[in-house]
Amino acid sequence: MAFYGRVPWPAVGVLMVMPYDPALHAVGSKATEGKCLWSDHDADASWSVVWRGERWAVCDADLAAMARAELGSVAPPAPAAPARDLDTRFHDHVTGELAKLRGRYNPTVFLGMVQEQGAVAAAKRLLADSRPTSYGFERLWETQELQKSVEFAVCLPWFRELFTEAEKAEAERRLRLHDFPLQERLASVSSQPPAWTRE
Repeated sequence: MAFYGRVPWPAVGVLMVMPYDPALHAVGSKATEGKCLWSDHDADASWSVVWRGERWAVCDADLAAMARAELGSVAPPAPAAPARDLDTRFHDHVTGELAKLRGRYNPTVFLGMVQEQGAVAAAKRLLADSRPTSYGFERLWETQELQKSVEFAVCLPWFRELFTEAEKAEAERRLRLHDFPLQERLASVSSQPPAWTRE
């Protein structure tokens, strides 16, 4: 891994920081768009960073969080899995969360959509629905299980590449409309990312 052609950096234990420069990132990558990629928010990138063998475009707040993670004060999130694997990972996550509700709630309509179209397409279809929320979402709200909702899964940092900004915004809107502590839950879950994100 080399940030500059003449400067090799090892894959672990290094945090290299430079002012944001799209030319330092791979052509066509998200990092060239000038937006912070490390956490799930809409902030402009201020820094180009190499961390643990990966290139990132980050804002000031996330640069500080990376530095704390490198010093060991918080568990670091790992880079997302390649896009070709994320559909399957998302499917496994969503169906796994719903399996934990067995006996209390069985979302037969949604599971039928997942079986026919796949979990990502089913999630996109739900988010495009003109109704403010689905019956299943309301049931999860009633049972205080919105963390197992598709909307929450869409907000998870390791799945963000699968969805458009509008879809993520709609998922967040629905959760906040129901007084779900989104940032608090995201921070808690992100402190212990799935093992597959470190592969």
